[in-house]
Amino acid sequence: MENEKAKEQLNTLYADTDSINEPENYKIRFMFEYSTLKIRTLKLERMLTRWENNELDFEPDSPYYILEKQLEYMRGYLHILEKRAEYENIDLTEY
Repeated sequence: MENEKAKEQLNTLYADTDSINEPENYKIRFMFEYSTLKIRTLKLERMLTRWENNELDFEPDSPYYILEKQLEYMRGYLHILEKRAEYENIDLTEY
C-alpha cells in the first residue's frame, strides 16, 4: 500500500535528520502531514459527535465551542493541503 510505503520512507528520513530537508523528500513529508491531520480531524469529529450524543466516557477539559473551533480550522487546513496537492501533482487518493 502506498500509505505504508510513505510512512516507511518518512521513518527512514527521520532516522537520518540531514536528509529530511532535501527537496526531493517534500512529497513524502507532505503526504505524512496530510494523512496525520486527516486522522486527527476524523477523531475530533467522532469525539464531538459522541459529546453531542452524551456518549463520552470522560469529561473534556476544554469547552465544546473551543474544540468545535479547532475542528473548523483543521478542516480548513485539510482543504488547503488538498488544493496544494492539486497544484503540486501529489496524489492523496491513498490517504
